Amino acid sequence: MGGIEKFNKAFLKALSELKGDVLSDVTGISLYDTTVDERYFPEASYYAGAGKRISAILKSLRWAANADIIILGHVNLALVGSAIKALYPKKKIWLTAHGIDVWERQTGLKKQVLHIADRILAVSDFTKTKMAQANRLEKTKISIFHNCIDPFFEYPDNFEKPKYLQERYKVDQHKVLYTLTRLNSGEKYKGYDKVIEALPILRKDFPGIKYIIGGKGDEQELARVKQLIGENGVEENVILAGFIPDEEVTDHYKLADAFVMPSKGEGFGIVFIEAAASGANVIAGNKDGSTDALANGELGTLVDPEDVNALAIAIRRNLIQHNHSGDIQQKTKELFAYKRFAERLRENIITA
Repeated sequence: MGGIEKFNKAFLKALSELKGDVLSDVTGISLYDTTVDERYFPEASYYAGAGKRISAILKSLRWAANADIIILGHVNLALVGSAIKALYPKKKIWLTAHGIDVWERQTGLKKQVLHIADRILAVSDFTKTKMAQANRLEKTKISIFHNCIDPFFEYPDNFEKPKYLQERYKVDQHKVLYTLTRLNSGEKYKGYDKVIEALPILRKDFPGIKYIIGGKGDEQELARVKQLIGENGVEENVILAGFIPDEEVTDHYKLADAFVMPSKGEGFGIVFIEAAASGANVIAGNKDGSTDALANGELGTLVDPEDVNALAIAIRRNLIQHNHSGDIQQKTKELFAYKRFAERLRENIITA
């Protein structure tokens, strides 16, 4: 599950908890879901419109008539937002803005919805700045609204490497690097290719180092990654683990001596705060929203994602100093726990 989906689940849960407090009613509509997880949002108040998009859009227009605030979960819903504003000019339109979807100059309905939105919730300061500059938006209507740790995330109370994963990957005597992401041919900004290029340098100090890349991949991108592995002669060092089940995600963070994803196109990066919440050493890029996720370096190491040598130096330092830390976990909780996320939403609703 990607970061935007995780954000929306937490957002819906926080909204539902405001019913009876500062909101008299809350309803939700999705163009992509077939069901709703009632831990996050009540089924009776949710329309899962996958395969019924026209119906979902028409229902949005009808339900908007009785709403004071309409919140769009993505700029791709610009058609819905623009139609609602045309039908009901006094309704307040909010938009959540994530990453590369809004960093560039928008056109058509997407441009229109950015300008008619009464409030934009940007997941990072980086996204706020890029979006405002590219689309000539008043920064005063953009609020920074960071992602959070999932409300049902299980924070580990010990940081021992899971034996079953050491056995599965045969890494009981090796230093382990780990990245969790989709391997998508349309998203070549995650930085795992730079980590692969850094492995020949790192092998000088850590001969048996292993790099585990977790996450589904499309055929084209997997072929590119395998070619890159071969070109760098690191076939023995890289493990393409594929899909990681939810129940194993935290254990994989604990297995790693360093979680590394030197991205240059991340709107925020929930995986960084999940890794830090698991006490892991985290290395991220310093040219995107990853800086917000790592609290400008307070929760991990920020490095130039284009500089393979700088990346290798940062990884080497983290491996030498490796120590899963309860302090890092506690700082992450303080900054990005779901409770703080829900409180921020309440504050935004009150000031609407």
